[in-house]
Amino acid sequence: MILPSKHANSDRTLVVLGGRVLPLMEEPRELGELWGMARAQGFVSSFERFYSTVLFLFMIGAIEIDRGLLMLRGSE
Repeated sequence: MILPSKHANSDRTLVVLGGRVLPLMEEPRELGELWGMARAQGFVSSFERFYSTVLFLFMIGAIEIDRGLLMLRGSE
């Protein structure tokens, strides 16, 4: 689910997970490093869900990829 609804646990939606991933990106990071940080904090249940969240953030323009590093859009 992208957005919370009365039938979906809001902690599993891409919007909420994206809001938890973005603060981990204070500096550019590789996907594996970001996954390790998210998994250590325990807010994402699987790599597939994490990857969907990262793709969602990329599609809405919140993050970008440069030379294999994920970063907040406009930061360098």
